[in-house]
Amino acid sequence: MELKRNVELLAPAGSLESVKAAYAAGADAVYAGGTRFGARAYAQNLTEQELLEAIDFAHLHDRRFYLTVNTLLKETELEEQLFPYLQPLYAAGLDAVIIQDLGVLAFVREAFPELSVHASTQMTLSGARSIKLLEEMGVSRVVTPRELSLSEIAEIRSKTKVEIESFVHGALCYCYSGQCLLSSLIGGRSGNRGRCAQPCRLPYDVEWDGRVVNDAAHKYVLSPKDMCTLSLLPQIVEAGVDSLKIEGRMKKPVYTAGVVSIYRKYLDRYLENGGDGYRVEAADLQKLSALFNRNGFSESYYQQKNGSDMIAFRENAFREEDQELSEEIQTRYLKQELKRNLTVSAYLQIGKPLQLVMRSGKITAEISGDVVQKASTQPILREQVEKQLRKWGNTPFQAEELQVEMEDGCFLSVGQLNAMRRQGQQKLTEEILSGFRRTRNCHNPVLLLKETEKASRFPIRRDSENPYGTGQFICQVSAKEQWRAALEWEHAGILFVEANAADPGLLAESRRRERVAYYVFPPVFRQAEYAYYEKVWEREALDAYDGYVIRSLETLELLRTHTDRPVIFDSNLYAWNRRAREVNRQLGADSCVLPLELNYRELLARGCGQDILTIYGHLPVMTTANCIRMNLKGCKKPGTIVLKDRYHNRFPVETNCRFCYNRIYNCQPLVLLGMEHEIRTLRPLAVKLDFTVEDRKRTEQILSAYGQGLEGKPVKNMFSDFTRGHFKRGVE
Repeated sequence: MELKRNVELLAPAGSLESVKAAYAAGADAVYAGGTRFGARAYAQNLTEQELLEAIDFAHLHDRRFYLTVNTLLKETELEEQLFPYLQPLYAAGLDAVIIQDLGVLAFVREAFPELSVHASTQMTLSGARSIKLLEEMGVSRVVTPRELSLSEIAEIRSKTKVEIESFVHGALCYCYSGQCLLSSLIGGRSGNRGRCAQPCRLPYDVEWDGRVVNDAAHKYVLSPKDMCTLSLLPQIVEAGVDSLKIEGRMKKPVYTAGVVSIYRKYLDRYLENGGDGYRVEAADLQKLSALFNRNGFSESYYQQKNGSDMIAFRENAFREEDQELSEEIQTRYLKQELKRNLTVSAYLQIGKPLQLVMRSGKITAEISGDVVQKASTQPILREQVEKQLRKWGNTPFQAEELQVEMEDGCFLSVGQLNAMRRQGQQKLTEEILSGFRRTRNCHNPVLLLKETEKASRFPIRRDSENPYGTGQFICQVSAKEQWRAALEWEHAGILFVEANAADPGLLAESRRRERVAYYVFPPVFRQAEYAYYEKVWEREALDAYDGYVIRSLETLELLRTHTDRPVIFDSNLYAWNRRAREVNRQLGADSCVLPLELNYRELLARGCGQDILTIYGHLPVMTTANCIRMNLKGCKKPGTIVLKDRYHNRFPVETNCRFCYNRIYNCQPLVLLGMEHEIRTLRPLAVKLDFTVEDRKRTEQILSAYGQGLEGKPVKNMFSDFTRGHFKRGVE
């Protein structure tokens, strides 16, 4: 077997100390955040000066440094703050930025054309088709979702040219990264802004048909164990992964160095000897466990779809630090300076300047010093010259090989030798770093976008008499009874139909009533989903719909193959800013459902004239590959599942058995009744009522309430417990 020898070991860092510890322990690259736009806003993070130092430190040691810009950016942040934040780092030679926001991607490709862009796992790029789209936009690497299997990663490798970066160790989210709004909606701390409060790590009662089914030993149903894939490294590399990513920017330097050192050991062992005889020693697994674990480890989703063995279920027990292990790691990696080996050659000839040549790899620095004198009394000895040229102190270098050629009877003072060594070190540093500096090819792009309604194929009908300023009302339905109720509501001109509600008879009835119907695809689109829809497209009469709503870029290729009808991008294909909205339109979106985390003023700044505003619904807070019902009771006949938190809030759970995923909805519905003036000011293309857990009677009551509001009638308060979502407060 021909081994792949350019596999990168990528380490996290939340501080400059962690950066240096990671490199000392054997990391090829480090990813870290600065003071802005990183998905770990509560980590220590690095100041601008520390980022510049980290970039230089990496390059002086032939390593790489990546910056996380993996949050969603608001309009003013993108247009006014991002360029000055990145420009000095770009000039210093930053190797890559890790990005979630498509608007940021477009901005960076234009502003900093020489800077590599890595697509964050927050983008939820679940297959080769979506990744090829990003590849065409200039992305050089993709961080895969943790939920992907080895076979799915191998397919991406075979069908794309981008580098693949995958997590191998550290914390697992219960939800697909980038698809979680739980912390945001219940506490205002958004994971899309790096401020997740981790409510998934709290206990919940699970009610099944009104009865609690989990005991005291199984309350932490949303808390996965940490992943540890040391035993799977050969399979992961052979699947095509280019970069092995360790999670843990919130962890201490001892954790970073300890985990990196062990993965370095086994990656080198595999690259040297192959998979035959590859075996992980129990002592090393014990060290990883001592550094951190959540009631044990799992091997994540690489070889299994999901399962209860991946969930901690119990509160993470307090763990005393292993002092002996901690001291060992500190001694080896934190208290020792990482050095770059040099070959140093000195030439001393009477009557000629001292020549000093330093070589490291392909880099050479030469300097000339003072003229070497003939000794009048005591000449300088070779041992003295060698001693001074080995004194590199706290510099990044050490003389691995030293060559001194000198004539007998030379004289040069120790001070002159030291000065020459310092000058040589400075020149060599400049020579190394100059290869990374960028002095041109960057500019602050000016946004030149105008809202246009003509470009959209979505049916548009403005209504100046309507309190919302639009005549387009959308009812999104997830059950057939909801669809039937919506057909009876005179204001429902457009229907978004979830797969669970799809019905040829109701579609035909919608046609008779001159209603427009769009088919809504699943929130995550992977191998199984794509294969299913390829087979059933004609059988399910999907081409009979007027258009389609997608929640994953992976779905686009399916639509391009089968239809040219209008496409709506749902709110989880985030477009927080106008650049992101424009990228979505270039990808094929006729309209977008507006982001759920922007407040009124932020929506106003972004512009809403081409897009759809959600004005009612239990908003989705999680989409997860794991299944609460299966983990507790196995795959039995579906029942109604509710999560109840410590404050007795009740979160409905949808279990989708066809594709084996859960969707968890917020405990309170979003209700924007009474906000008509603000909505009218936003001038959305359409407004949407999203029905998920409501039965027919409740659906009819809600439609009636909104109908009364549209007619200017007083609405009886039928919502005793509801939320305005982020329409007023927004997120930090």
